[in-house]
Amino acid sequence: TLYDSRYALSEVITVLNRLLGETLFAAILSSTLVVLLQRMESSPLVLLPQLQQQIEPWISSHSEPWILAGGLVLSFGVLITGYLSSEMLEMVMRLSRNSEKP
Repeated sequence: TLYDSRYALSEVITVLNRLLGETLFAAILSSTLVVLLQRMESSPLVLLPQLQQQIEPWISSHSEPWILAGGLVLSFGVLITGYLSSEMLEMVMRLSRNSEKP
């Protein structure tokens, strides 16, 4: 048979890689929106005052477009990188399975 424990491990790693990429995407995008909303002086998020205290010194005035663009680019970049790396791992494991065929 072609079943091997390495292939099961590769499937687990692939799923974890995709989940990590999606989690980082959600975290970066949500923190970008939090900072952007706080910079626009609408404070609907009372739960994250620590974030504002840490980021506020780094942010100058009129930086909302840069925050939004940077957060979007970073979050989508992480999402795409996680997806592509999991696809590459899946392709390599598929090729190694095919090389074991008699």
